[in-house]
Amino acid sequence: MTPLPHSLLAAISQTELVVTKGRRRQQSLSFATSVVAHLAVFYLLVIMGVFRTPAITNDTSTNEGAVAMIQPTFVTKSARPAQRTQLKPIRSPLSPKLPELSVRIAPIVIETSVAGRDDAIGKAKQERAALSFPTSGGGLRFGASMRPKSKIIGAPPAAARSVGLVIDVSHSMRGNLGKAGLSRIREDVGMIVERLPEGASYNLFAFGMHADAMARRALGVSDSAATEAKDYLSWYHRHDHRTRTAAFPGKRRDGNGRRFVPIQAGDFRSLRGTGGSSRIDLGLAAAFSDRLEYVCLVSDGEPNVRRDGQRLTPEEVLDLIRACARRSYRGGEFPKVDCVDIGGTGEQYLRSIAKAFGGNYTAVENLVAIE
Repeated sequence: MTPLPHSLLAAISQTELVVTKGRRRQQSLSFATSVVAHLAVFYLLVIMGVFRTPAITNDTSTNEGAVAMIQPTFVTKSARPAQRTQLKPIRSPLSPKLPELSVRIAPIVIETSVAGRDDAIGKAKQERAALSFPTSGGGLRFGASMRPKSKIIGAPPAAARSVGLVIDVSHSMRGNLGKAGLSRIREDVGMIVERLPEGASYNLFAFGMHADAMARRALGVSDSAATEAKDYLSWYHRHDHRTRTAAFPGKRRDGNGRRFVPIQAGDFRSLRGTGGSSRIDLGLAAAFSDRLEYVCLVSDGEPNVRRDGQRLTPEEVLDLIRACARRSYRGGEFPKVDCVDIGGTGEQYLRSIAKAFGGNYTAVENLVAIE
């Protein structure tokens, strides 16, 4: 047999080498494709398990519809309890012994509130809804409710250098405000004092049958002024006595050693011989005696002012208040007096006072619902 030429043998050998390399390349490509396919299936199953979130519900069965309440707002909440989703082990050629994957899904809470307000000025409605994810139980909070706290006492004019806050501390205020409403008043007072500019001054006055002042003359602002103002006011919300003057007759310190200024009708010439309860006139007379530039009056009712056994009319009470202002300011400019009416029962008195002193009247209703 004639042997093949050397060149032909070399060509055949080269062809076999090319075929072998091509086969190996195809095998490698097939293996890589299989690996990618397994990884894709694996991660798809993991993603489907992690994001299998419970359905969002909003329980409004108590009202069978949208929740509508009077401002301040209420909040209705519903949430599915936190679940623990167990994923079965997934085996793949790359991970033959994959441990169990446990995913905790935080409950989702829907906060919904619908607030409404109807007063003598007009009607306004506000609606808002906020979606939040609570942090309890390891859940993540993606967004806050964005629900601002309700304010009872507004900010004083920016130009006012001396501010007086006259607060009704009668028993009825506790019933109309509730604990949360009383707390809100203290926070408002603290915020007002804290935001006073440098060089400004303030004083607090409380009234019932009698009246008290935090100081005889307005106090300058300091780093601790806001805390001191809130602490001073909190005493009235913790005790049955309406004023320190009634609780500690003849004294100028309360049971905690805190100084106060007792105030009675006989201290003012225009009010001598008068008596009664819810003495708005006495609280304002005390504030006027400090010659303040701005006064905010917060009350929930009508004053019961009597002289010689007869109850005075709203016009007669307003005349007494004007007379006290004239004596204190002696022909000077009267202070601006804003009036905040808790519950709307004192509208006639408070509107007339605000008008007489160039202030604003605000009605705040249903404060017991404040959160």
